[in-house]
Amino acid sequence: MTLGKVGAWLSTLMAGSLLKRTLVSVGAFVLGSAAFVTVVSLVLVSVARGVFPQHGTSSSSSSEADTTSAGTKSGSKVTKSKKGRAGSDETPAKANSDDSNKDE
Repeated sequence: MTLGKVGAWLSTLMAGSLLKRTLVSVGAFVLGSAAFVTVVSLVLVSVARGVFPQHGTSSSSSSEADTTSAGTKSGSKVTKSKKGRAGSDETPAKANSDDSNKDE
């Protein structure tokens, strides 16, 4: 198809009633949006596959990093939660009621 034929074909599509022209425009928008989303998705997946290691493969440096970070995640550091006292078996409501009784 030459450029002249494509132009003639588009001009026949855009000729006619307002409803036909609107449907052609909406269809073109939907197809263009779908094409754009497809291209962007493929690019993002390709970039992500290049950046992150694949599941079955593991190198020595990544396995060492995993063991190091696993040690820090399960460490003995106890942090205070927002809902109650850290290390206490009481519910937050009980812990708060005990605090209010101490003030009296």
